[in-house]
Amino acid sequence: MCVMLGSSKEEGMHDESQELAVGGTADYSAGKTDVTVQVGTKRLSVVEKVGFSLGDAASNIYFQTLISFDRFRRLCERVR
Repeated sequence: MCVMLGSSKEEGMHDESQELAVGGTADYSAGKTDVTVQVGTKRLSVVEKVGFSLGDAASNIYFQTLISFDRFRRLCERVR
């Protein structure tokens, strides 16, 4: 499968990353530099999942607290 990037076929840009299978490799030439891309997947361990969940919960609590204080401040300004 090859996906065209851009608005017209004349530009000639292709997204070849869609053609790679899991665990496959691809070689690209980027000007003077050759690039090798390896595609693979690794399942997260339970410890990593818990860590990401705790980080997500902490950021949600932080931002919800800021939003609550901002709403309270705006409510107090209306009352004056």
